[in-house]
Amino acid sequence: RNDDEVKGTKVRKAHWSAPLPPDISDTMARLLAMPKTITGSTVWRLQDDPETITVIQHSYTRDVLYGERFRLQSTFRFSQTDAGVLFENFAETIWVSPLPWSLTAVKVFVERKSRVDSTAASPDVQRMIEKAIAARRAAPASPASPSA
Repeated sequence: RNDDEVKGTKVRKAHWSAPLPPDISDTMARLLAMPKTITGSTVWRLQDDPETITVIQHSYTRDVLYGERFRLQSTFRFSQTDAGVLFENFAETIWVSPLPWSLTAVKVFVERKSRVDSTAASPDVQRMIEKAIAARRAAPASPASPSA
């Protein structure tokens, strides 16, 4: 849908569930009270201008201890260059409210995990976009609508 808050953008939201990633240790899962299946929400905002397309993704879950205190943000930017298209991916953790200092290890874990996962997913995102572009180019042109 078009978003009236930020002109020229489109927004989409999805609710999801996923199994606990296998790289989460049992100790960290217990410390963060993580269930075997995590549910959450993701909001995407798409903005384009003549030279750049930017997708900002916010993901969050309440299923983990302190999950209400942070959002994971990924920014995917596609820019036209002389050589083609430059794809950039940025990841950050946005702390809505700070953790107690005694939980610095949890903060470090969450921030590192989000950066590592975003970096690992980047080639998949790029491949999906390239596949969508190729499919769009291969699709037959739609016939012109008849004039009245």
